[in-house]
Amino acid sequence: MRAVASALESGVFDYVDFTFDNILIFCSLDPGSPNMTHCLLHQKLQMLNCCIQRKKSREWQQQEEVSESEDEEFFECETASISSFDGTSRKKLPEGRLMQLGDLKLLHHEDEPLYIPITQEPAPLTEDQLEAQADVLVRLGTHAEGAALRARMQSASLTSDMEAFKAANPKASLEDFVRWYSPRDLIEEQKVDEETGKPITTYHLSARMLLPGNMWLESWESARPVPARRQKRLFDDTKEAEKVLHFLASAKTSDVVNYLMPMLVHSAILQLAEEEECPQSLPLKLEETALKAAKVMRSPEPKYEIVLRCLYQAEVIVAQMHSVRTKFLCEGEDEQQEVRQFILELLDCYEVDVPNAGKGAVGKRIRHLFSEAQK
Repeated sequence: MRAVASALESGVFDYVDFTFDNILIFCSLDPGSPNMTHCLLHQKLQMLNCCIQRKKSREWQQQEEVSESEDEEFFECETASISSFDGTSRKKLPEGRLMQLGDLKLLHHEDEPLYIPITQEPAPLTEDQLEAQADVLVRLGTHAEGAALRARMQSASLTSDMEAFKAANPKASLEDFVRWYSPRDLIEEQKVDEETGKPITTYHLSARMLLPGNMWLESWESARPVPARRQKRLFDDTKEAEKVLHFLASAKTSDVVNYLMPMLVHSAILQLAEEEECPQSLPLKLEETALKAAKVMRSPEPKYEIVLRCLYQAEVIVAQMHSVRTKFLCEGEDEQQEVRQFILELLDCYEVDVPNAGKGAVGKRIRHLFSEAQK
């Protein structure tokens, strides 16, 4: 264990620090947000990859915008720097457009196309961060103040998208935003125009969107037209990377082993299951091991002793099979299948009949073994 701890401290973790300092990505990891089906250690390395990728993207964007003023930097967006967007003295110019949303037009300005804005990517989370976040939301309780605080915590991404949408579509209404963001909450109705008698299509928000104190209504009213590149970052890649590095540096060897144990158990089961010829007891033992492992791993503090004991018993079965096969099977024999069947039955049963007694292939091998033992 000391050797493992020394290797982790002096080798692996130093390499992780090196990759972050030099903005190098772990190419062996899947791209994107942390995969919750993988172990926490793997998720942390994926999170570090996300931080490095965001950092590279941000620095590239800063180089592209080096000629712009400091007020238009991505890091922060001061109130004073965006107050001009709220004024009526200057025309609101669209910013941060990604692409047009099909042939759709703004509901109240039918000559204006509806554009999809460039938005900030959602903040990636690891399993422990998601659990901590859920725990905080539960602790807020169900009273009005707690519910309001919970809504504000969950509305950061929504507000960011609203601001980006307003920047890309200066004349847009909340109905236009809902049409893009949550189409099911925009109700479409067919009516007849009282003046012309022609059928027309009208749109209105769903009932839940019109409830008093609705988060969407409040967020839309407070949102200002700010493109994503000038919004406050939802995901601070530097801060999150420091958290990952601290997590890895402070992890004990026993912690790392616990993080890796599910994969080690899974790999061991697969390795044992690859045996081409095995007694019936081996698949049953592996199935028992898998069921116990699944139960143990769901526990907050998993105890792997019972799982390791099952793996040991499965390994003993395989070792016995290889040992008996080595003693009984010889190259060039015509009765190989008969001997193989005898070996499998011998490992599963307490008593086994010897085919053709001492005259058969199995009997001859038994006599040979006794002869070798008496020498």
